[in-house]
Amino acid sequence: MSTPPVRLGLGELFVEDCVTGMTRLPAASVDAVVTDPPFGIKIGGAPWDSFEHLDAFQDWTVIWAVEAVRVLRPDGVVAVFAQPRFAHRVACALEAAGAAILDQVMWLYGNGSGINVKHGHLRRGVTPIILASKDRHARLRVEDRRIEAPEQPARWPTNVILDEDAAADLDQAVGMRSSGSRRAGVRKSIGYMKGSKGDDSPAIVASKGPPSRYFCYAPQERGRKDRPDHVTVKPLRVMKWLIGLVAAPEQVVLDPFMGSGTTAVACEELGNRWIGFENDLKTADEARVRIARAIESVQPILGLDLDG
Repeated sequence: MSTPPVRLGLGELFVEDCVTGMTRLPAASVDAVVTDPPFGIKIGGAPWDSFEHLDAFQDWTVIWAVEAVRVLRPDGVVAVFAQPRFAHRVACALEAAGAAILDQVMWLYGNGSGINVKHGHLRRGVTPIILASKDRHARLRVEDRRIEAPEQPARWPTNVILDEDAAADLDQAVGMRSSGSRRAGVRKSIGYMKGSKGDDSPAIVASKGPPSRYFCYAPQERGRKDRPDHVTVKPLRVMKWLIGLVAAPEQVVLDPFMGSGTTAVACEELGNRWIGFENDLKTADEARVRIARAIESVQPILGLDLDG
């Protein structure tokens, strides 16, 4: 028996298992998939993140990824958060589901998770975000994610996102640096056959400044009163940056693991339609409240009439 969706603003939230729910969606019906699934690390002993072994985690990832790839349009992009140690398992699962890996975005943050001294683990300060598509030539929306900084030339985005702590630490450790310039499309000798006319690289404008100017920037949101009480909540600015990289405004974004609703909130603020699945009723209720608050705040800005 299917669960009726709860309509909220530009999207629909289903309270059910995502695999069951996605089977009802038509093939090639969404423009992007952006999600933060269980990492397979038994976080807090939560049953939803506990698997008997890594093969079981990878097999389960294949199951939901098959449906996510099926409902994705041919040149759409899947963006999946992963745990550093097991990111290769997620990437292999996406490939097994029929997607090609396009890249990984590395989100660096200064206030990472706690250090497990007992087991001698490193303190985590990075989360990989795997980008994949059915079309290995699918384009990301890099034009909309150009790096803008005061008194600096606009730069094309990198596959690194820094929060304010990581950016400050980098700038303090390295100091001010100067960069040279280059005409567009002149790189002929690095990995190209003799006689090549060069690649399609844009021109590089000389500049001087801190090294963090080369990287995308999405600061943390400490002290936000509306931050949900969810163990794996992602910063809204990171989600908005990521959604804007893979989907144009008004396009449909699917999140099979909606959790506290950050993906939906980001979509509401960006003007994207969205579909979400969350199988825990309490978490889904918290997401509804948060999404409703976002809808109230963005309707006047976007000029939306969602009641008509």
